[in-house]
Amino acid sequence: MSNYWFSYRPAQAEDLEEIMNVLEDRGRSFSDLLGSDLQKETIAEYIRNNKVFVINERKKIAAYFVLDNEEKPLYENSNISWETEKPYSVLRFFVIRNEYVDSDIFNFMMTCLEDYAQFYCISSLRCDTADGDPIKKDLELNGFNEAGTIVIKDNFNSRRTCFEKIV
Repeated sequence: MSNYWFSYRPAQAEDLEEIMNVLEDRGRSFSDLLGSDLQKETIAEYIRNNKVFVINERKKIAAYFVLDNEEKPLYENSNISWETEKPYSVLRFFVIRNEYVDSDIFNFMMTCLEDYAQFYCISSLRCDTADGDPIKKDLELNGFNEAGTIVIKDNFNSRRTCFEKIV
């Protein structure tokens, strides 16, 4: 049984500094992996647009994620075999504070995503991961199916595996 008491909510402007602390806790190599999406100004913009959610453990931000309901052009202009059409939400990224990595916070986040999608009548959740990313296994264990690959040309032509979960 978990000793954690997780809850989630939309991020507020006053959460920005603590959100940046969660990112700092993960280390520089982690932020290099995600690039410009993790710059303070970008996260502030995501917060203003109601795309950031924080997961609290009691009153401390243990993790945050960005969920985007806008269409992702890379997903539309590709040879990916999506099982559903619009509307869909994209899990752009998530960051978990080091001390919670081995907790059940990822599963909690998956439940939050499903609840959100059902409440807003979203037909599926989509995301993409870098080749070799260990998160692939966690996504599959939580009902995500591999849908194909995309190549991001502005990111060193990196290949990304796309996943979808019907909600």
